[in-house]
Order: sequence, then structure tokens, then C-alpha cells
Amino acid sequence: MNNRSETMKYKRIVFKVGTSSLTNEDGSLSRSKVKDITQ
Repeated sequence: MNNRSETMKYKRIVFKVGTSSLTNEDGSLSRSKVKDITQ
């Protein structure tokens, strides 16, 4: 994908994110990490 118009033709784009990127040290979901990644 070279530009925005190329990307816009797709209905869904999937990004794989590892569990360690979304959780706190105790294994609970980190809402702030999820928010940072999705914005």
C-alpha cells in the first residue's frame, strides 16, 4: 500500500498486536495501552 487512496479501498484492515502490548505486568487488560494503540 503506497498511499491513502489505496488503503481506503479495503473494508477492513487487521493489525496483530501481542498480548504483552495490551496487558499490565499482572496480566490484566491495560485500557490505556489499548487506547494508545487504537488512536
